[in-house]
Amino acid sequence: MLFLQLKKMHQTKDIDSKRIFMLGHSLGATLAPRIGLQDHQLAGLIMMARITRSLEETHLDSIYLYLWSDRHNDRSAEGGS
Repeated sequence: MLFLQLKKMHQTKDIDSKRIFMLGHSLGATLAPRIGLQDHQLAGLIMMARITRSLEETHLDSIYLYLWSDRHNDRSAEGGS
């Protein structure tokens, strides 16, 4: 989806395609260099607050936190702690 949007921006006559930058924050900043390697028309990349751990660690932590918070919400709804 992102690459389709970038392609559309490059083809839009009202947009100077030589001045398109991509800004990524957190996971987006981590993936920005990979995206930049695939879209050679980007003028540059702006990376803010890049994650410092591997994508695998970050993904597993996200799943764990999601599952834990879901269980925690179920217990508090039942009157548990």
